[in-house]
Amino acid sequence: TFTLPDNITELRVTAQALEGVGKLAGIARGAIDATQPFFVSPVMRDSYLPDDEPIILVNAAGTELTGNDTVHYRVTVPDAEFAQEADLSAFESMQVALPDLALGAHNVTIEASEGTFSDKVTRVVTIVPSRLIRPVVSSTVIDEGAGAAVSGADDRYTRVTFVDGGVGQYYGELQNLSWWPGDRADEVLARAFANQLLNDTFGEDRAIEQGDFGAYLSGGVTLLPYSSPELALTAKVALFKDTPYDESSLANYFMNLLNDKEHQPTPLEQVQIFAGLAGAGEPVLAEFQRLAPTLPDDVDVRLWAALGLLVSGDGESARVLYRELVNTDATTRDGYIYLPDKNADTSIERTALLAVLAGALNEPQRDQIHDFVVRSSPNDSTVVLERALYVHETIANLITHETKFSYMVDGHREQVTLEKGHMTSILASPETLDALDVQVSEGKLVVITHYDSPLVDPNEPTDKRLGLTQHYEVNGQTTTTFNAGDLVRVVIDYTLPVTKCGDEDDKSIPYTPCETYEITDVLPSGLTPITGSGNGIFEEKGACYNYPQNIQNQRTTFFVQQSSRNYGGCIGNRIIYYARVVTPGTYVVEPAYMRSTKDVNTMTHSPTISVTITP
Repeated sequence: TFTLPDNITELRVTAQALEGVGKLAGIARGAIDATQPFFVSPVMRDSYLPDDEPIILVNAAGTELTGNDTVHYRVTVPDAEFAQEADLSAFESMQVALPDLALGAHNVTIEASEGTFSDKVTRVVTIVPSRLIRPVVSSTVIDEGAGAAVSGADDRYTRVTFVDGGVGQYYGELQNLSWWPGDRADEVLARAFANQLLNDTFGEDRAIEQGDFGAYLSGGVTLLPYSSPELALTAKVALFKDTPYDESSLANYFMNLLNDKEHQPTPLEQVQIFAGLAGAGEPVLAEFQRLAPTLPDDVDVRLWAALGLLVSGDGESARVLYRELVNTDATTRDGYIYLPDKNADTSIERTALLAVLAGALNEPQRDQIHDFVVRSSPNDSTVVLERALYVHETIANLITHETKFSYMVDGHREQVTLEKGHMTSILASPETLDALDVQVSEGKLVVITHYDSPLVDPNEPTDKRLGLTQHYEVNGQTTTTFNAGDLVRVVIDYTLPVTKCGDEDDKSIPYTPCETYEITDVLPSGLTPITGSGNGIFEEKGACYNYPQNIQNQRTTFFVQQSSRNYGGCIGNRIIYYARVVTPGTYVVEPAYMRSTKDVNTMTHSPTISVTITP
């Protein structure tokens, strides 16, 4: 016998039997319906926007409930002092319009009873400022014997985290990276690596993003799903050593490039290949040491050679190359150290790799180099993986200390001692934050504040070369009013810069390099996407639909290119997918958002609208 979980569902049961002596075997399969005599089942979202006016549906069911029964329902939201009751016929849904709720989490308790039967469930509903969010993180370093005020959100709660001044100085950077938007490979992986570091270093319990990492692997790692692999990107991923990818698969990719008879790797490609092989656990130190003296005097080659030697186990040879780069090629200005180049992006990318070296080697210039990267391009995704790798390598060299401090809350001064490597957090209202008055009596303290803000500001200027609109259709008619059970066609039209994509000879139009753009659509709370994720366009019965590259909660993500061509009878520059009505109410439709995968500041968004779903 065995105990069933407390789920209302159908369970598949498989039984196997083996008889070793006679080498006999048998198997049987069956299904068990797990149910209850009486239970309550709410239909609701786990999150809503502040301006949503949701109606949740509450039903009762069970083996002992009949059509002649009357069910008593009660729904309460304790922190909003809300309660609603109703007596309804069995199998009739109770409709409950939730009250206005503040930002944050709220318990919604649903009770139902009929005769001697009763059931009760509590669901947590979170009111979020947006489903397209960006973290607003700031940190303050307070030395022993000093104090400081702390700032945060002025209209919602702010999480305030206190951590010792050693590892704590990188907590804010990990927070930023853990919420980094976008679905490029480097963005997805940086989020996963940052959350893992927060768990391992600071004892947090964050869910590690279980994205479709395989969509970004085609021999090597691809920047976009199902695109071509990129050597430099794959090598950077391998430097993390513990990755979502099988080490032998990465090693095979690098070995195939090294032994490619049709393409002789350049010196830069050679050192990237060897660095990747070392990150994948291959013993390549001897080969690397033989190769190093033959390499040309090139900044990129020496950078990757130093990284490869370091990961291979020859830290001192890596240190020699690093110091040559700092002393000979780097520039020091306004307290920052960086590798200059005529192209600003190249300078930042080189400097980001130099910071990884400095952190791993525990060199004194590490923060001056890393700070240049962060301050020069705080929202630039092209170095997001290097930023995560810098913290990954640097934290391993830090020494933690005990820290003693105090802060004011509710008119009382709280005394706190942080053991080595430990941290503590509080949620502070704007009023509590204003009076916090943090004082450090021993050690060095880092105070990190964090709150979420919408990624899209409707008043923010957008790139005029881009265009983005969205609308909904039911039965071929454009509408913003839906009925229960409606199948909704979501239509997104976009405009990209005019180009012949790489054709420099045609002077009739401005030349623009080919680019890939990421479009993120956020369905209102009353709808749910039903088109599965995948790649490309499919055509059915004369109509065209798009597979989202990623579906997460209410967000669907697509990648589009200037080089895209019309597929069959499909309309160009149009995305179509499907959603279904879930719950009635009036819901805000957040703007769809489009940005260049090369430059996150090249972006636009659609207008904000609202939809109504009738019961």
